[in-house]
This record gives sequence, structure tokens and C-alpha cells, in this order.
Amino acid sequence: MNQKLDTSLDLTIDFQKCSFLSHLGVAFLGGLSHHVRSKGGQLHFDWNTLQPKVHTNLAQNGFLFGFDRGIEPWSGNSIPYRQDLYRTNIL
Repeated sequence: MNQKLDTSLDLTIDFQKCSFLSHLGVAFLGGLSHHVRSKGGQLHFDWNTLQPKVHTNLAQNGFLFGFDRGIEPWSGNSIPYRQDLYRTNIL
């Protein structure tokens, strides 16, 4: 099924009830954000709703830095968040 994205979408991600965000969730949110924006929509993160543990994890893995939150990532127990801006074909 191929659905067309409504480019008038203005979405906000609220983390109020999020007490844990796995690396798969982080990758999904990053991909969703870039996809929505590439189609002309707007996706915002309500950073004020992040619980402290989730905030620390997103800071450590580089997600916050990738979305211009100004916090440099550091080494630890989380999988680093990457933003690949160009497609590469790996055979």
C-alpha cells in the first residue's frame, strides 16, 4: 500500500507518557521526522515533556544534538544515533 502524506500535516510528538525509548524507537522518530519534513509537513518534538531518563538517553546517543538541541553526545551504554543524509548502496 502506498499512501500519500498530507503535506498540510503539523504534528507534535509528546513524550509525557514515555518512560523508555529503545534504539529502534529513536531510529523510527528520526526517520519519521525527516520523512515528514521532506514531504513538506512539519514534525515537532515537545522537548519539555521528556522525562529525565529519556532526556539523558537522547542526549547521550546524539539524538538531541541531531535535532539542534546543542548537547554533544558522549560515550556510554546507548547506541549512537546517526543521520545518513545520502543513500549508499551496499552489495
